[in-house]
Amino acid sequence: MPDKGAIISPVPSQLLILRPSPLLQWRLGALTALIFFLMLVVWNIDSCSIQSFVEPWRFNTYSVRLNLSPSPSPSLAPKPHLESDKPHRQNLTLNKTTGPRNPDPNLTSNPTRVQVGWIAAESEKNFTANLMRNWLAPGGAPCREAKTVEISVPGIDGTDSVELTAGEIHEFKFQALDESKNPVCIGGDYFETDLSGENWKSRPPVKDFGNGTYSFSLQVHPEFAGEYNLTVILLFRHYQGLKFSTARLGFDRKLRNVRLRFLNKPYIALPELRSCQKSDFTRDSWSGRWTRLGKNDECQISNDGRYRCLAADFPCRKPWCDGAVGAIESNGWVYSTHCSFKLFSGDSAW
Repeated sequence: MPDKGAIISPVPSQLLILRPSPLLQWRLGALTALIFFLMLVVWNIDSCSIQSFVEPWRFNTYSVRLNLSPSPSPSLAPKPHLESDKPHRQNLTLNKTTGPRNPDPNLTSNPTRVQVGWIAAESEKNFTANLMRNWLAPGGAPCREAKTVEISVPGIDGTDSVELTAGEIHEFKFQALDESKNPVCIGGDYFETDLSGENWKSRPPVKDFGNGTYSFSLQVHPEFAGEYNLTVILLFRHYQGLKFSTARLGFDRKLRNVRLRFLNKPYIALPELRSCQKSDFTRDSWSGRWTRLGKNDECQISNDGRYRCLAADFPCRKPWCDGAVGAIESNGWVYSTHCSFKLFSGDSAW
């Protein structure tokens, strides 16, 4: 009788059963290679042209849309109004009078003064649906396949400096151009604008009309009239900023760097900004500016990383804010939008 602690050696037939099959090893290796290949495909999917993925079903979708809608075919779309060498100024002009001007009843000392409104950022209805429709819109015409490399800005191009009235909203329309200076007739380009002065900084809003034309609007409060610099940068072309590798697909080219001068006219008045309320924070879109209410040119960052340029109790100047602007350590800069913010101290906040 064998001992209880003894281990019985397996017979040769059992060894054959426990040994992995060569066919099983081959299948496991093939499965591993397939998974690795699929990972590479997913990783590099953004480098492929999205047109090759959506073309088979996009044509069917577009055909159904044509059958349901009486709109004409994109290939029969009218030619853009701008020619390659002489931009047409009929549609791309400077609009200096946007919105009605009503006399300010409070300005009794000068009844000729008029009050204009602030630039307002409005949310586009069905933004996501419109974006996807424009992104997947079929090409066909050469102007719809072209890539933007330049712009044409009537009212600014060809001038060393542009003079504008402070307080008014000035809308400039511009046309996207390809490398041959021909108009691009499809939208989706992402432009970044910057309006900078000594005591005023803002990012003028840009509108995309979907046909290769765009517009931006400029406005400076009369209190901050003076010399400014306008910069227009093309960051991404035709929705490429929506892809994964944005750093690799970014165009990032400065297209305009223009000197502007805003003049203070006595007949222009802007409504005073009100303080922000709880309901203001439900807005989806904001458009504002940075204003500088004081500065210290000799200010340096301290060893503890603080930027104490102004006294902690340096006051705001209404209507731009309410509180002590020195407490935010911005060397006098403060942000405001369609309303102005209250700056709380530690004691008042708690």
